[in-house]
Amino acid sequence: MKNLLFLLLFTVSSLNLLQAQLTDDFSDGDFTQNPAWEGAIDKFVVSNGELQLLDADASSANRTSLALFAPTSLDNNTIWTFKVRLDFSPSASNFARIYLAAQSADFSLDQNAYYVQVGGISGSDDALELIRQEADGSSELLISGTTGAVGNSSPLAAVRVSRSIRGEWIMEADYEGGTNYQTEGTATDLTF
Repeated sequence: MKNLLFLLLFTVSSLNLLQAQLTDDFSDGDFTQNPAWEGAIDKFVVSNGELQLLDADASSANRTSLALFAPTSLDNNTIWTFKVRLDFSPSASNFARIYLAAQSADFSLDQNAYYVQVGGISGSDDALELIRQEADGSSELLISGTTGAVGNSSPLAAVRVSRSIRGEWIMEADYEGGTNYQTEGTATDLTF
């Protein structure tokens, strides 16, 4: 089975007077310019307005990453929104991660970061999870979404994660891929 670690940073916007906003809807058919994504660009393509992974390596330790870097600040409320569709059933060894904030841009797993994981639990129990990753390699589950919501053969979710300057996190999802977000959970975390 192909093991994919899909690292993406999508739309980031600040709620504090909308000081910054970064969006890529892939309507131009290009992810190498305006804005320019970084990483394994040779393993991705834009097709029908969607960014798609095209990695034929079936190695069990395969990781493929692509990122759109955007400065964020702990001094502002922040919202990340993205849509993810997997063309496989996620498993404990085959899932997607979308990093919202990370200490550095080197894609390493030994850094302080926050991410949303799509699947990776087991079988039909797969859910969206908001996780805090620590530089020592440990992680802390902050929010676990609806059990089984992404446990099917081709899960789809539009996700919105909000973080207030007080460290209040809200993860919402629309499993139809639209904007009818329902709250999946809340947490308070000011670790990073």
